[in-house]
Amino acid sequence: MTCGMFSSYEKLLEKIDAYLRTLEPLGCPPDCDSCCRVSFAVFPVEAFHLLRACRRLPKKTRERLRGRQTNPPHAEECLFLQDHRCLVYRDRPVICRTHGYPLLASEGDGPEGRQLVPGCDRAAGGSARRIAAEVGGRVRALQLEPLNELLAAVNRVFLTAAGLQGTALSGRLRVWDIPSLAFPGERSHAPL
Repeated sequence: MTCGMFSSYEKLLEKIDAYLRTLEPLGCPPDCDSCCRVSFAVFPVEAFHLLRACRRLPKKTRERLRGRQTNPPHAEECLFLQDHRCLVYRDRPVICRTHGYPLLASEGDGPEGRQLVPGCDRAAGGSARRIAAEVGGRVRALQLEPLNELLAAVNRVFLTAAGLQGTALSGRLRVWDIPSLAFPGERSHAPL
């Protein structure tokens, strides 16, 4: 699989990261990994991007991942969480990049249907609601719907380029299953 298949996704990540740099920094406490203690699924473009990141990890780390995959320490913990750190932080998916920041979600049509979902209360600076109160009710937040629409569009481009549309790999994929995936076109899974 060529890097070109990920170019739209990587451009989206760059734009997200650039926007996040304009927001109030989260200031996560040292060794805080509460946002990593969930089980979740990602779009195929994110899953295969993470698989590529897995294959770049040192051999001993990949072996530990295989062990964790077959014998999970906790059901509700990200596979890539090790010693309170993300093994694939540079390549983390959109949900991980944006977690903890204030989000603006739509629950209906028009501005009255928008809801501010506060950021992480454990991060330095507190929640988005408190920050909004301090700055006169205005807070910069990620707009969830347009972000999800962009990610879905980038995923459709990836699915077409990878020949995955309509296959079992075209839906969301569990993070715990990523090391077992094979890149499209591989004859068999290349072990981590």
